[in-house]
Amino acid sequence: GKDIKIILLGDKKADDYAKFEIVVKIKVEDAKEVEFKKGAGLKGSISVGFESYVLRDYENEWEKTFLLRFIRAVYDKFIIKDKLEKYRNELEDETQDIYRKIKEFLGTNKIRV
Repeated sequence: GKDIKIILLGDKKADDYAKFEIVVKIKVEDAKEVEFKKGAGLKGSISVGFESYVLRDYENEWEKTFLLRFIRAVYDKFIIKDKLEKYRNELEDETQDIYRKIKEFLGTNKIRV
């Protein structure tokens, strides 16, 4: 059979400073075309991996000068620390939701993450 690799990238703006990014990597090994009662399909071993990030200053507005980078560091560490933690938790929930949907779509409990 043949090997297939698929990488899906999705992002969602949280606010003007932060956005969520989720990367789903799907790898199918030893894929072979087979006939099922409902039609043709592929049979093989599949693994699905997830990476998710909260990207800060995704438009690089705070990277223009040393002073802005310093202010951004203070802003991240002290001013919006709790908000970023809330975003991380929300992103983790969304990543888990995508995982459950992919697992349900494939109709299996044998997905390796």
